[in-house]
Amino acid sequence: MKINYDINRIRWLDFARGIGILLVLLGHILPKSNIISIIIYSFHIPLFFIISGYLLGQKTFSELKYSNFIRKRLYNLLYKYYTLSITMMIVQLIICIIFNDKITLVSDLINIIILNGFYATWFLPCIFFSEQIFILFYISKYRYVMIFVALFIIAILLIISKILISYALISKIFTKILSIIIRILFGSLFILIGFYSKKVIDKKSLKLLIFSIFILIINFVSCRFNGEVDLYYNIFNNILLYLYFSIVTSICIMYIFSYFNAYNIFVNYFGVNTIIIMSTHLPFIWLLRKVEFLKYCYFIQFLLVLIIEYIIINLIKKYFSIILDYKKIKNLVKKCQTSKKCNF
Repeated sequence: MKINYDINRIRWLDFARGIGILLVLLGHILPKSNIISIIIYSFHIPLFFIISGYLLGQKTFSELKYSNFIRKRLYNLLYKYYTLSITMMIVQLIICIIFNDKITLVSDLINIIILNGFYATWFLPCIFFSEQIFILFYISKYRYVMIFVALFIIAILLIISKILISYALISKIFTKILSIIIRILFGSLFILIGFYSKKVIDKKSLKLLIFSIFILIINFVSCRFNGEVDLYYNIFNNILLYLYFSIVTSICIMYIFSYFNAYNIFVNYFGVNTIIIMSTHLPFIWLLRKVEFLKYCYFIQFLLVLIIEYIIINLIKKYFSIILDYKKIKNLVKKCQTSKKCNF
């Protein structure tokens, strides 16, 4: 298990991503009502947004050309979103044919087109658009006012969507679009928090470490009072409690990992490959649940998914790297054009 580290990568952040993605896997395997699942869902996806905000805080925007930034993120997130979504849709289609299950090809394609994602790939366009809204927050003179405006819009959209859904006044697609907008607005708030929490996280203080550990334990014990939450389905129960647990727990975890400069080759390996794992794991969890004796063996399911993901990561990087790297397509097109000219 090798990691070819870019000199600019921050190892403890990859460790945090690794812990985050392992918790995503575990959260999707365990029943939603399980206390461990409730703890995981209280912060696991916001953690990734806050990490993104922290990384945006590495450079000032005066040092960063927006056009270059958006181009890089388009290729890194949206290109991978479409290639990984379509790849996994084909994989699931094959699984459905083998097990004679219901094929949902049309609805899957619609979800991919409207950026609702194929399973967990929704996260990639969500973080992309959340970053763009964060930049609007950042460059605005009224950035703090805009935070309250965003929260107000979220609240209004949640109320409207619940009313319209309860009276069956809107189509499923429009409901999904409303849900996507709510996720993006939440994501932009988490990124904003990550950006401004960088100075605190970078401080090395034993008092802050002890305080972070104490608050983390309190949050793990008390988050169950807000019940089952899920950013994807816009289930927040008490929104203020949801924001508190997701933000404070994530920052405490990041501070602890930063303080100890946490690193583990296994965890970091999964942290470096978060996008692949996030995009590919759910069809295989669904497949493992079809095996009767594994249905309630959650730990065995977890281990098997880790093994499957390790194989997938290596297969994609070795044989199907075109899925991750748009430059491979450009090179392929150039080769085809060159060979045609030569033949001519």
